Amino acid sequence: MKMDTKMTKVNGLSIRYIDIPNEGKETIVLLPYGGGMIGMWNGVIPHFKKDYRILALDQRCHGFSDKPDECHIDDMAIDVAALMDILEENCLHPEIEEVTKDHLTVRIECPGSTDATFTINLSQWTFDEEWEVETTIEEVKKEEVKEAT
Repeated sequence: MKMDTKMTKVNGLSIRYIDIPNEGKETIVLLPYGGGMIGMWNGVIPHFKKDYRILALDQRCHGFSDKPDECHIDDMAIDVAALMDILEENCLHPEIEEVTKDHLTVRIECPGSTDATFTINLSQWTFDEEWEVETTIEEVKKEEVKEAT
């Protein structure tokens, strides 16, 4: 199945993605795992495109997207949220709903359309010792407030 991919700048990097619109339907964000690329979803997309809007991307350091010197999972999550903000001009800033040692869940509110929520499975990633998975939602929100002031 051939997909028309696009490139856009997200947080200063070129990110490759596909966006299959489906007016008024919930969005599914497909993220590659294990160094994969958008094409890994070719067999899955036909089963979902009737009932969902599909957004798939090569995250930083994956596929045809830019590969900066360092690739951190938290930057990848921010890239997904920023890409959705670019594609959905009305969307508000992403909000971290849940952080555990196993996953990170982010919600993006889109007035006038369906909100988007995505979860990143952290158990598939390895982290350097500087990144602590034990961060709580309260700590993240405090840091966001501090950065906003």
